[in-house]
Amino acid sequence: MRSWGKAPPNVIIDLSPIAQLSGRPSWDWLDATVAAWREQRDSTARFYGVADNSLWYKLDEVGKRRLSEWKRNRRARSVSWADPEVLEIATRLETASVLTTDLYRDQRRDFPWLQGTDRIWKPIVGDGSIRFEQLDFIPIPDEEISWRIEEARLTPKGFKTP
Repeated sequence: MRSWGKAPPNVIIDLSPIAQLSGRPSWDWLDATVAAWREQRDSTARFYGVADNSLWYKLDEVGKRRLSEWKRNRRARSVSWADPEVLEIATRLETASVLTTDLYRDQRRDFPWLQGTDRIWKPIVGDGSIRFEQLDFIPIPDEEISWRIEEARLTPKGFKTP
């Protein structure tokens, strides 16, 4: 079990998709997302982020430095594939919100709490600001989960289809 120090985080961030909200990777999106969450939802929020290892290579020098700071301050970690790690942490911290753009359809067998959850939020960029939209995690049938798992196994992590 991970030790969180004084208090566990109450917001888990899937760092890789949030850093790429505009399509161009930038740590500025993460800073803006944290600031917006604190302003709109919880001024005392404690954040913890998980990044795909590949994010490092997409960030500029400032982004790499900021990611390193988060990791040094035990506010983040990098792993080969962040989705299961984000969801493991969220499973243990059952009241924590999750910030991502992913619907985790291929993870719903391993994390059944995703079916119908109201804990997942997507940052939306518009008019020079960020707002949050609760993602719709309506339960999906087992057969869809199965083909999403198969589809995920066929797609190398970090790649998107055009």
